[in-house]
Amino acid sequence: MPKEPDEPQGPEEPEEREERNEEPGTVFPFPARYNEHGVRWEPWCDEGAAARHFGVSGATVRRWRKLGMPSRRFGGARRYRLSECDAWHAAQENAS
Repeated sequence: MPKEPDEPQGPEEPEEREERNEEPGTVFPFPARYNEHGVRWEPWCDEGAAARHFGVSGATVRRWRKLGMPSRRFGGARRYRLSECDAWHAAQENAS
């Protein structure tokens, strides 16, 4: 029989994140996963994760989206695939 914790489990304390060298909102890479057709699966991330990936503000991500950076809406929430965004940036650099 599993032992129950003495204290209720709540949100992590900042000290616990520091022990693992994590910042709040850290983006962790996902291991490669493939669907039943052999196509590589990639998660959709939100604007904040895209901004952290590129080291910019959310306003910059929105400006890039208006300039053509790929994204998609899911139920009113805007999502990005980082590989598609990286490819868009590479194409923009090559066009310059």
